[in-house]
Amino acid sequence: IDIKTLPPDLRRLALNPSGSFLMDPLPSLRSTISPEWNGDHSAVLDGDQGKVSLSWSIDNNYINFKVECRSGGWVALGLSHTRSIKGVDLAIGWVNDNGQAVIKDFHSLDGRTVKEDLSQDLELVYGEQIEDTTVLRFRRKLETCDLDNDIRITNDTFRVIWAYSGLDPGVSETVSWRELERAGGRLLHLYQGTGRRSEEHTSELQSRK
Repeated sequence: IDIKTLPPDLRRLALNPSGSFLMDPLPSLRSTISPEWNGDHSAVLDGDQGKVSLSWSIDNNYINFKVECRSGGWVALGLSHTRSIKGVDLAIGWVNDNGQAVIKDFHSLDGRTVKEDLSQDLELVYGEQIEDTTVLRFRRKLETCDLDNDIRITNDTFRVIWAYSGLDPGVSETVSWRELERAGGRLLHLYQGTGRRSEEHTSELQSRK
């Protein structure tokens, strides 16, 4: 078949003011990804509350996450070796008023505030807000080049820190940890799936606001 003789895709053609046809661009890969992805492993992070759930898969040098939270504001997911957010490697995301999903790389040095990383090593795959639920899907390398602020994901158990707020950061996209509504942590083995249940540390993390 000579591809030059194939008829045009009329669904993607439009007339410009001169009367000739213009070709609309094909949709990006990100816009065609299904939100129904559930990963190889999953866990409810906040126990009986059931408001924060996480799905994840490890694929070669990357780990893929999907976090679902019953909140209309920002959502945080972090990796730590302690019960505090001090030294935590954080991903914080939200869906703004225009329906645009945002994911950013943060860390905390003092356990009370968060700071945006100079090196942004998270890749947003999909994000949406359905009524009161925020869904964010993103990925990162198991080992990034940010040795100062990113935790290397290894075949070990991590404390997965979660937090959420009822507020979006706004136009400035500045996240205030003081605006969180709830926060806690759960021990998970990211290579092998759900680890043993840890007690929830909501009050401990909130006391650091």
